Amino acid sequence: MNSSVSSVLGRVGMPMTTAELARESWDVIVVGGGHNGLTCAAYLAREGLSVLVLEARERLGGACTLEQPFPDERYTVSPCAYLLGLLDQRVIDELGLHDRGLEYYVADPEAWTPFPDGTAFVQWVDDDRTRDSLRALGVSPADEQGYFAYGRLFRDIRLKLRKGARDAWLDESPGRAEIEEMLGGDRTMIDVVFHASVADVLDEFMGDWRLKDALFPGAIIGTYAGPKDPGTASVKLMHRMGDLDGRGAVWAYVRGGMGMVSFIIADAAREAGAVLASGVPVSRVLPGEGVLLEDGTRLLAGEVVSNADPKVLLGLLGEATPPAMRERSQAWAAVGSQA
Repeated sequence: MNSSVSSVLGRVGMPMTTAELARESWDVIVVGGGHNGLTCAAYLAREGLSVLVLEARERLGGACTLEQPFPDERYTVSPCAYLLGLLDQRVIDELGLHDRGLEYYVADPEAWTPFPDGTAFVQWVDDDRTRDSLRALGVSPADEQGYFAYGRLFRDIRLKLRKGARDAWLDESPGRAEIEEMLGGDRTMIDVVFHASVADVLDEFMGDWRLKDALFPGAIIGTYAGPKDPGTASVKLMHRMGDLDGRGAVWAYVRGGMGMVSFIIADAAREAGAVLASGVPVSRVLPGEGVLLEDGTRLLAGEVVSNADPKVLLGLLGEATPPAMRERSQAWAAVGSQA
């Protein structure tokens, strides 16, 4: 228990037997030990609540973890999350993540895109270096200007939503009308946030297919969508909403791998008093009561917070799924079946 979570690469095991866990009445049980669940646990524990985190896998971190797939366990890999960029500075500061050992290095260049003819486009943090790459590629002056105008569009949306009178991420979540007001009623920006495809937006700024091919991935990564699908511009926007170290929407490599982010947050949660358990699968969420473990143990809690995949949560709720949530999931399933 005294060793850091990173020293055991997230394999915290059981801090006590399930029978001992069951004798406690927890304020909050967090189902899932991914980085979001661990952050939630840290903040709740800091407020004096008794918090238990249950992770089904043997290792904490969820999608932001480490694995050791080779016989030589000195080699670790980040199996899913691979870059840091959207971790908010407020969380870094309040949980003391740098003091706990979080280190990262800005990714520069941000991207390198090769083409069949042997040329390549390099996107640097520095605009002048990127401009040199554009000119070496031989794009037209109009497309060069369009490239930077495209970037400014997403930068300006971020500034309006995060650096204005309120922060749409940290303050109370705004509704659509409030977001439109924060964007000053600008129809292009509003369309980017709510509807546009990234292909449509790019068509407004440039015509060179090489630039479009280089920029499409940032709007479809992590989706089952193509660049012409509505809403992909907002995916691109989401990836430009961070402000790492006050440098804007940059990305960074974490020393030790992405799992270190989760493990260091886990250390903060445990120090605040949260109890962390891995290798403990939950079979049922019991609203207003707690959870049921796969081994049949019932754990009591005033509140249950889910860090599980939404589909997994629906399965854990079963018949206890709220009607509105069930109807929405059925509607989305119907949309998916028609795609």
